[in-house]
Formats: sequence, C-alpha cells, structure tokens
Amino acid sequence: MKPNHSSLLVQPSRSSLLVWMLLCLVLASALALLIFQPALAQKRLNVAEAKDHVGETAAARPLSGPVAAPVPQATPLTQDSTQKKAIKVWVNTNSGIYHCPGSRWYGKTKQGKYMSECEALKAGYRAAYYRPCGSDCK
Repeated sequence: MKPNHSSLLVQPSRSSLLVWMLLCLVLASALALLIFQPALAQKRLNVAEAKDHVGETAAARPLSGPVAAPVPQATPLTQDSTQKKAIKVWVNTNSGIYHCPGSRWYGKTKQGKYMSECEALKAGYRAAYYRPCGSDCK
C-alpha cells in the first residue's frame, strides 16, 4: 500500500488564512506608503509652487514666520510728462527668470538681483510662467 501524504499536510483554518491575508495587506500598504510618500510630497510642492506663480499673492496667504524685508512696491516714474509704471522684480540670474512682487520666489532664490521689469526684459530675462507683472514697457 502506498502511504497517504495528504494526511501529513496541516490544513490551516479559514480564520488563520484571513489573518495572514490581512497581515500581508497591511505590510504591503505600509511598504507602498514608504515608497510613494516622497514622490507625493514633491508633487504637492510643485502644485503649490505653480499656484504661487499663477497669481496668488503673499498678502492673501497667512504668514508662516517673520518677514525678512518689506516687499518693494511699484514706483511711478515720470518721463517726458508721461506716467510710466515701473515694477521692481527679482531676477534669478541662474535660471534667467524674473519673479513679480508677492510671488513665492520674489527675493528668495540663491542667485539674483532686483531690477525693473523693463530692464529685465531688455536684458533677455523672461517672466515666471510667462506672466508679466504689468509694467508699461515698450
């Protein structure tokens, strides 16, 4: 007679199988969270950054800390008896992009300088997200 090997195998109960499946599901979820959390955090940063450049101003958001310096405002200049609106922008000299007052990166990039929007355009810089600040440049 042949020996019956099926009697040597232990048949797990249905409840222990459910516990193992639940444990595997929890472990897989935790592992997925650890893997994808940095990517999701970076995505949120990019969306928030985009909103800042599209038109939200710093005045509309609550401040998270002390303000380093007041934001220079638009200063009207007279030139040949015509009013010309000049806006001081922050030019990121590393990227060649200028930022308008009130935007997130205004005065905060590592390399940059202040100049009027007209000067920035003449020097070949472009507006962040191709949205000019509104100077009367010709």
